[in-house]
Amino acid sequence: MTRIDHRGRINSGEVVLLYDGICVFCESYMLFLMKRERKGRVRFAALQSDFGQDVSKQLELKGYKELDSVVLIDSDGHVLLRSDVGLTLSKLMTGLWPLAQVFLFLPKGFRDRIYDWIARNRYDWFGKKEICEIPTAADKKRFLE
Repeated sequence: MTRIDHRGRINSGEVVLLYDGICVFCESYMLFLMKRERKGRVRFAALQSDFGQDVSKQLELKGYKELDSVVLIDSDGHVLLRSDVGLTLSKLMTGLWPLAQVFLFLPKGFRDRIYDWIARNRYDWFGKKEICEIPTAADKKRFLE
């Protein structure tokens, strides 16, 4: 599993979701997750933020090409990408969402091909924003810059 140095910015028991801040679909997923993970264990940062750019550079040095994926980082610096992110986050959500983990039985390659297909088409299907939204004052503590 790949690890990065998050420079102490992620507290124990927390994870950080990096998402494409100009993607309407990605931001909608982030807002959806925020409403369903109420314990504050998930923090957020846009890939375009300083933190997101730092992570991207570290991953490029480890052989990853330009990031076109959501990224999940835990407090130990372990990194998950693509389909693993949504399935891992589902266990932190309220309601029936943890049941989505049943899809972990599907081969990762198959899940990631579906993820890549959606990622390739997300701007065409859902649109693109000019700028990242600024969180409300109440939500700001969940964001890294």
